[in-house]
Amino acid sequence: MQIRFSASSLALPLLIFALAAVALFTLLRSPSAATFDIGAPGDAYSAENFYAAEADAGTRFRWSGPGARLRLYDAYPGALI
Repeated sequence: MQIRFSASSLALPLLIFALAAVALFTLLRSPSAATFDIGAPGDAYSAENFYAAEADAGTRFRWSGPGARLRLYDAYPGALI
């Protein structure tokens, strides 16, 4: 006894599989990396205990000192417990 599958009988399962794969890819992909321009004018409010801004080849940066912190406002919605 042979079981025969036609293209039309496989269309719905393949469509469901493809949609599930796209949904999983969309949900599980890693978020884009955040970039912080430390050394830009006005960054002193968010950068605590960093040394004065320096520049090299067009890139701005700051060296961190003891107890240096970055304050990321609105990074988490709601209270952290």
